[in-house]
Amino acid sequence: MLRALVFDFNGVVVNDEPLHCRAFRTVFEEEGIPLSEETYYARYLPMDDHSLVKAFYVDRERPLPASELGRIVHRKEEVYRAEMRRGLPLFAGVPEFLRRAAELWPIGMASGAARDEIEFILDGAGLRSLFRTIVAAEDVTRGKPDPECFVKALGQLNRALGRTQPEVRPEETLVFEDSPAGVRAARAAGMRCIGITNSVSADRLKEADRVVTSLAGLDPRSLEW
Repeated sequence: MLRALVFDFNGVVVNDEPLHCRAFRTVFEEEGIPLSEETYYARYLPMDDHSLVKAFYVDRERPLPASELGRIVHRKEEVYRAEMRRGLPLFAGVPEFLRRAAELWPIGMASGAARDEIEFILDGAGLRSLFRTIVAAEDVTRGKPDPECFVKALGQLNRALGRTQPEVRPEETLVFEDSPAGVRAARAAGMRCIGITNSVSADRLKEADRVVTSLAGLDPRSLEW
């Protein structure tokens, strides 16, 4: 039985992965270390900003003092926000799907994005109130494919529901993800997963229980088991 939904943010709700990619490429270019679009999507897609910058420098065998890490992440946030001010790039059909789904089940979010970025976009789109809980980059110590974010999201959902109903179990939870690492994290948490081909091809999401090309036109009731 399906009793709760948990959504990734970047690449599932908001079409800002191209913005993150451009922001990182801009910042690393300023540092004199180019990053290709292909490498971003193949290597760094599921990472939060701090983990990405660390991994990027490790991959290139370059030292990265803590002060430089903070400066680079801050600069990336500046570039990203400048891009965001041009408009909220929500995926087609997502607001409608979220509203219909929230009428049926409690919904939460588990993302590697920063909380202020998530809430800025959800508030602007009038969607923040739909989510019973949001687990963001600041709330976890291990990124996907580790299941920590999904485990925390379900725990918070259950606390939000209180004693009004029996506790939702992992196997009663459905995750929406756009990356292979995110799919693996959901499965490691004991949850089912819908892979959405917004960021990678369907063959890279084959570990998901089901793969769809979009949430537009998808009837939430069709997801029940």
